Amino acid sequence: MKKPKIRFKGFTDDWEQRKVGDLLQERNEQAPMSEDYPLMAFIANQGVAPKGERYDRSALVNNEAGKKYKRTEFGDFIYSSNNLETGSIGLNKYGNACISPVYSIFKPTGKAELDFLGRRFLRKDFINKMVKWRQGVVYGQWKIHEDDFLKIQIEVPCMDEQKIIGKYFNTLDHLITLHQRKPKVTKNIYIYIKIEKISVKENKIMPELESIMEQKLIEQLVYGDSQWTYREDLKTEEDLWRNFRYILEQNNKDRLSGKMLSDSEFDQVKNQLQFSSFYKAGEWLVGENGKVMVHVQRGTEKLHLLVMNHEHIAGGSSVYEVINQYCAFSGDDESNLGKRNRRFDVTLMINGLPMIHVELKNKQHPYMDGFWQIKKYIGEGKFKGIFSALQMFVISNGVDTKYFSAAGDTELNPKFISGWLDKNNERVSNYLDFAKSVLRIPEAHEMIARYTVLDEDAKRLILLRPYQIHAIESIRNASKTGKSGFVWHTTGSGKTMTSFKSAQL
Repeated sequence: MKKPKIRFKGFTDDWEQRKVGDLLQERNEQAPMSEDYPLMAFIANQGVAPKGERYDRSALVNNEAGKKYKRTEFGDFIYSSNNLETGSIGLNKYGNACISPVYSIFKPTGKAELDFLGRRFLRKDFINKMVKWRQGVVYGQWKIHEDDFLKIQIEVPCMDEQKIIGKYFNTLDHLITLHQRKPKVTKNIYIYIKIEKISVKENKIMPELESIMEQKLIEQLVYGDSQWTYREDLKTEEDLWRNFRYILEQNNKDRLSGKMLSDSEFDQVKNQLQFSSFYKAGEWLVGENGKVMVHVQRGTEKLHLLVMNHEHIAGGSSVYEVINQYCAFSGDDESNLGKRNRRFDVTLMINGLPMIHVELKNKQHPYMDGFWQIKKYIGEGKFKGIFSALQMFVISNGVDTKYFSAAGDTELNPKFISGWLDKNNERVSNYLDFAKSVLRIPEAHEMIARYTVLDEDAKRLILLRPYQIHAIESIRNASKTGKSGFVWHTTGSGKTMTSFKSAQL
């Protein structure tokens, strides 16, 4: 039917016109989730995401909904009829998985080679063909029925040429990745030599750059088997709302009966999360029996949607994400005239909501500069909208690291700033050591869910001090084995609060 202008040596035959249905065969095999078939996430036009960061398999293994999930294996094509423009086409490049029943799963027939076909589907001419089959809008998305998808015709060469083309582009991708990484690796090596080596000879005059501190902190948070996932793509409030909406919908599929939130319904959710103070956010985050909810009116029905479950610390429905360089815009109204856009350093989010914000300064500055900067940002109204849910701030200049509870700019008081001590009463001052002790999972989630106290009289949040947290943990561990003992507190050290929190846990 057609010959491309550029060919690999030895191939002269015409490419054949074939329907997608001739190249793919559908497979609807279901399988209960197991270690061999974990639940994994689909990424449009890319495939099945590895490690299943957004899902927890254990919550669905014995669930009726979980048993309906479809089984996908390495090399399967995954298709969904609903997407903004083209439908969702992806290639499972990561291994065995279970995926939502809303997707169709196809396996290549003997007439198609895996890598070639995956790339062929992402070409602009194929996307344009799909757009012609759009049937209308469903839940705000264009619908392209699976039967129509299989009718689309494309040109394909023989199997041998398909294999060579697929291999060629895989090699090209690998080379591009290496070239993209090379400047960054070289730059990091240079920075390491400059900061870590030369500074020693210069009596450590040169401070560690804040951007390098930021990078090191993120690397520490996501290191090893950490549950934190770095989200480089989330930089604006619109990005955060979109991400929060996705997580909310995924954690409430049963409650939503398979129908995702409309824009007007999600506006109801956003209105409930515009807190007038950090204290109000703290009241809401207490939840009922550890479950934090929002409510949506859908026709005559009221939906109660789970935002966070504090019983699911380090598992269940909890999603832990790290962002950096978030841009807080100044706004266009007259009250913001003269104010600047601000960029935040590092923020930790639970289920899409910012919970802990870290402000870094280099070693040339005192850590208190981070405190005054946060105070200024609060006064400028930068911690509004989705950021109004924040509960905790961390400030550090690398060698001195402190934390304090979120409060209004007029309520922030340096006397409430606390450093961290380990169980042996040794100071933990280095920002990376602090991250290992306090900001890892489950400790970071427990700080928000279990070790934050609401002072009803002063209408402010209180974060427990390290000795109180260690005491509570000792009591909790002892109670599990039926041991008894006592905790000694000096006058004014917060023994009432320690006792109160111990009784709660």
